Amino acid sequence: MTQPQNITLALDGETATRQLAFLLAESLPLDVTVALIGPLGAGKTRFVQAYAEALGVPPESVTSPTFVLCQPYTGQRGGRSVAIQHLDWYRIGDEEELLALGIEELFESEGVKLVEWADRFMHLLPPRRVELHFMVTGAATRTVRLEIQWDAPAGLLPTIAARMGRPAS
Repeated sequence: MTQPQNITLALDGETATRQLAFLLAESLPLDVTVALIGPLGAGKTRFVQAYAEALGVPPESVTSPTFVLCQPYTGQRGGRSVAIQHLDWYRIGDEEELLALGIEELFESEGVKLVEWADRFMHLLPPRRVELHFMVTGAATRTVRLEIQWDAPAGLLPTIAARMGRPAS
């Protein structure tokens, strides 16, 4: 099993969250699942809006799929169409409910998967994923720990930290 690469960044508001989402949207392969973990109000949906926006989806069309469980969008990167699946596992009762929705087939399909409340069923996530652990540190500030769970290029996280202009730990 691969040892995860990780880095922790301080985010000083929505602008920093948006910047991180844009950097990841341009840097990550299009077949990686992004697992979003954190309490209510931590910025998970805002991150997804910015990630989708970076791929050409109008941010106002991206809403939390709490009641529909999965919201599909179509974006673009490098002149190529990109399928985006925005999932929210907050209201899922148990593993059987999630499996009945066809989650295994969804993860096998092409495109970006952005999963809010992913920690509820981590064992169902594909191994090729990035985990973002959001922590609320103030009214507008957050800390996010990025954990890459596959053999990504070694320089990926230091490059993101440098481009964010943030101290990394």
